[in-house]
Amino acid sequence: MLEKTFQPADIEPRIAAEWDKADAFKAGRGAAGGANAPYAIVIPPPNVTGSLHMGHALNNTLQDVLVRFERMRGRDVLWQPGMDHAGIATQMVVERQLAANKQPSRREMGREKFLEKVWEWKAESGGAIFNQLKRLGASCDWSRERFTMDEGLSKAVVKVFVELHKAGLIYKDKRLVNWDPKFQTAISDLEVVQMEKRGSFTWASGDPEKPFDEAALAKVLGKDPNGHMYYFRYPLATKVADYVHDYIVVATTRPETMLGDTGVAVHPEDERYAALVKAGAKVKLPLVGREIPIVADEYSDPDKGTGAVKITPAHDFNDFEVGKRQTLAQINILDAFGKLNSEAPEAYRGMDRFEARKKVVSEINALGLLEKIEPTTHTVPHGDRSGVVIEPWLTDQWYVNAAEMAKDAIHAVDSGETEFIPANWKKTYDEWMHNIQPWCISRQLWWGHQIPAWYGPDGKYFVAMDEAEAQKLAKAHYAANPPPPGGEGSGVGGIPKAGSLDSPPPSLPHKGGRARPRLTVVAMLFLLAIPATGYALYRKAAREIGPLSLTDAGQLSVSVVDREGKLLRPFTTADGRWRLPLEPDHVDQRYLKILMAFEDVGFYKHRGVDPHAVTRAVFQAARYGRLVSGASTLTMQVARLVDGKHERTGSGKLRQMARAFQLEEKFSKTEILRLYLRLAPFGGNIEGVRAASLAYFGKEPRRLSIGEAALLVALPQSPEARRPDRHPEAAKRARARVLDRAVVAGVINAAEAEKAKSERMPLARLEFPKLAPHLAEAEVAAAPTLSVHSLTLDRDLQASLEALSKQQAALAGDKLSAAILVADHHTGEILAQVGSAGYLDASRAGAVDMATAIRSPGSTLKPFIYGLAFEAGLAHPETLIEDRPVRFGTYAPKNFDEDYHGTISIREALSQSTNIPAVRVLARVGPGRLMGRFRRAGVNAQFPQKSEPTLAMALGGTGLTLRDLTQLYAALARGGEGITLSHRTSDRGKIAAQGRLKPLVNARRMMSPVAAWYVSDILKDALPPANAKGGRFAYKTGTSYGYRDAWAIGYDGRHVIAVWIGRPDGTSVPGLMGRTAAAPILFDAFARLGAKRMPLQSKPEGALQVAAAELPPPLKRWREPGEVAASGPYAETPVLILFPPDSSEIESADLDGEPLTLKAEGGALPLTWLLDGAPIASDPHARDVTWQPATSGFAKLTVIDANGRTDRVSFRVK
Repeated sequence: MLEKTFQPADIEPRIAAEWDKADAFKAGRGAAGGANAPYAIVIPPPNVTGSLHMGHALNNTLQDVLVRFERMRGRDVLWQPGMDHAGIATQMVVERQLAANKQPSRREMGREKFLEKVWEWKAESGGAIFNQLKRLGASCDWSRERFTMDEGLSKAVVKVFVELHKAGLIYKDKRLVNWDPKFQTAISDLEVVQMEKRGSFTWASGDPEKPFDEAALAKVLGKDPNGHMYYFRYPLATKVADYVHDYIVVATTRPETMLGDTGVAVHPEDERYAALVKAGAKVKLPLVGREIPIVADEYSDPDKGTGAVKITPAHDFNDFEVGKRQTLAQINILDAFGKLNSEAPEAYRGMDRFEARKKVVSEINALGLLEKIEPTTHTVPHGDRSGVVIEPWLTDQWYVNAAEMAKDAIHAVDSGETEFIPANWKKTYDEWMHNIQPWCISRQLWWGHQIPAWYGPDGKYFVAMDEAEAQKLAKAHYAANPPPPGGEGSGVGGIPKAGSLDSPPPSLPHKGGRARPRLTVVAMLFLLAIPATGYALYRKAAREIGPLSLTDAGQLSVSVVDREGKLLRPFTTADGRWRLPLEPDHVDQRYLKILMAFEDVGFYKHRGVDPHAVTRAVFQAARYGRLVSGASTLTMQVARLVDGKHERTGSGKLRQMARAFQLEEKFSKTEILRLYLRLAPFGGNIEGVRAASLAYFGKEPRRLSIGEAALLVALPQSPEARRPDRHPEAAKRARARVLDRAVVAGVINAAEAEKAKSERMPLARLEFPKLAPHLAEAEVAAAPTLSVHSLTLDRDLQASLEALSKQQAALAGDKLSAAILVADHHTGEILAQVGSAGYLDASRAGAVDMATAIRSPGSTLKPFIYGLAFEAGLAHPETLIEDRPVRFGTYAPKNFDEDYHGTISIREALSQSTNIPAVRVLARVGPGRLMGRFRRAGVNAQFPQKSEPTLAMALGGTGLTLRDLTQLYAALARGGEGITLSHRTSDRGKIAAQGRLKPLVNARRMMSPVAAWYVSDILKDALPPANAKGGRFAYKTGTSYGYRDAWAIGYDGRHVIAVWIGRPDGTSVPGLMGRTAAAPILFDAFARLGAKRMPLQSKPEGALQVAAAELPPPLKRWREPGEVAASGPYAETPVLILFPPDSSEIESADLDGEPLTLKAEGGALPLTWLLDGAPIASDPHARDVTWQPATSGFAKLTVIDANGRTDRVSFRVK
């Protein structure tokens, strides 16, 4: 009987078994033979330790589809399965298994025994992934399963290694590698994980109140040894007359490496250290006593730290390069386990690197040479499998000459044999291939293929297929070159391998490679015939290249700019390139002159192709037998950039010429130049002069030095090989050639050229601006089709306030963020909008835009409540009001300090931000009216769904954004007249029109000018923060319930600034208050606007400025209305039982026979009391009653007032 549902677990194993029995997937089975060629796929070998994941499933499914399809076509199909031995992963698995079974470790049992354990594990547990693939039905020929450690494949590995070594493509070298101290092996960059670290210990010398606490530092470093910057004083070996100190301060995050220092680098142009460099000064390395030189090297950045960098060539990749340039010694102070070796002082030998770190700091401090320690954020490399910190370690390893092997692959793409779809990925390919580094293929592992190298007594190695061949090579070598006496051992030692740390071999000549294409005689004659047959060639090339398309070239980076067009934030194109718009008149004109002198003197004369340059190129090709000059014009370069092809062949040049003619026919010279300025490559994903100027110089290209202009001319010639951040010497040479050409052309003089050659070369790419990141991203998301988004922000002010926000939030505490908004209330333009204390600071939820987040405004709404009372003639600033306990139905507000101040004036109430008077006034004005005035000003306060405004609004019981509050206070600053705030320049006309039309219908007026002036007159006298000067602008602070939000909003006659600080997740921050946390930021923000403040609006007609005694009688004292509240849910006071509380228990022993007093509050008299439904006699004029409990037990008490409203409680008498 058939099952109703399909159960794969019941069906698939049976089918798989039938397939296996029938050898259904075996190569040769069912092949039609004859003309059908065999078809084979080799499976990408999965790791023997692996298990199937979605990547395998996708990859193998595609292969399975192909092989099954070809079988159906009758072809002889082989899908070859195999597994990789996975050196590190397998060794790690077996070592863990040994430890779990309490067996001897790898080193205790020795190599041979350990390898036996690995093979045992492989036989028992390895290859689970193949069983999973079989279970999925993968149709491999499982009878041919291979393993990379099989005997046959191992021989193949040895053969390839030997052949590549003979060809000079594999060699041994001493270089820095990523060293894993746990596994004692080199690992690749892909096996390194960068982890961000930040410490917490701070100390500075010279502070008597905070002595150096070695135990506290040790405790911090015990949790995590990383995340601190240590500043050491290195004493000068001899005093230098023109240098003020007898020491130089260096900074490091790895103090233990100072034991291997061999130099100190300063920048050649750093005047602070010029005297030291000139004198050839040296320092005496503390703890070691070694004298090391102070060298001038551009690697040192004068703007970072002290500008002096300790150089440890054997333990840092950058220092290694500096050491090579400055011929500094390479001293390796660590062994393979990350412990200090014999190169370190005796007291440190055998010590773990991180223990040595503590000891170094302690001893440097004891010598009085520790200047300070401060937390720093930096990335620390970790092994992705071991989890330990990776060390840059100087060691001998075997390398493949990847650059030589890449030549054929590069040629295949450049010649068009291999094509990328889409074509823009060729740029990524070119960047990888032209910057390829030597490939380290050796690992210091026991599991894996041994390198077929045998060593002689003098360390000379012999690469051979087997030991017999190595012996033969050695005998021939030592017959001609006898080894020095006293060498260890005799003959050739059978010491294969990876991980041996011998001296580097002599450099070997690289053989093979690909010859450059040469021009034949026919080709030369063909090119010489261009003048006669040019038109025909043009038509032929034009047909080949097709119509001109600028689709890809037209893709520009989306840019967000400020009110003056200054860049706030660019975004990469869809394919990840920085390509910014630039007009020819927005670039330094000296750059254009140097560009024309170097690239295309006749740019404005020819029509895309320079016939003189073509003729010269042809004769050079005829003379040298190859293309020497490409005769390129700027137009031809644009043609190449538009097509995305760089062909250095005759046919390729013809296609460029044809495309250049197309460009000249369609565009003007200015438009072609604009394309070049936008598309020229500058290395990596940098395209265009503007992007390059920002990336390398950190500024717009409108004003460039001669050296900067020359570098921007030189880079597009060979952008990857001349990238100044990777190849500074090549970039310097290229810049010099451009400058020399500019002198010859008369664009600059020789003196200017020499000065430009000495300009500092940028050694690192700078970050592109990321100002106003929240607003910029929101704008791009709102209008994704716009290429340029113009905002009303002021870039300099925005940058200054972002720095202020970050600084003040850090001072305020962990996880706090801060937002700042500045607006011009005359125009409604937002000049700065800071959304957080650091967009990328995840610890402070920096990605959350707190300028637009809805929060409780605290006491910041009180000015508007009093303003409406002033407008309605209910009060005056000098009106007296009671600050005493009060209840509005169930709502009983309290002051922030939980105290009462008795009778005070409304001026004092607002200045001191007392709560009870504000609620009293709102009860008279009405929350609904306050809401309506907010809407007039363009602000909609938020409330929970299906709720209405209540008296709690006075104390922040509503939701508003920082931008909402700024708009409300802008109306106050404008005499009560609302204005819409906007950050878009396109809104200027609309806002101006509102200003002309709205006053006619009073639709945007929030309150009268007199009322607004009264409020401003009070707020301008608010107490300033400590050490700040008050009275220069009006401001108000606020703190939301539970210390969740701190606010400060202020305004003068021109600007309004609002500040928020708190935790974006809404968590309480005890002690966080507007006056102490937000007000200092507000005052600092106003200072950054400039020292001069625009005065507030003058007193309007009708304003009454008198003492309280001179006020009209109705305004002398606040009058409570007949009702408690004007409207809303608190209009009537319900009856409530105060005692006993609901669910309470009363001990009868406590009553001692006395009756129990029952108490109520509110309600209309008389009250009716019921106990378990039975009435209790009571006084009709009282709200309490006595009751004598007869027995113990539960009771239900009910009270009913004259209007029928009730309250009930249950209690128990015990």
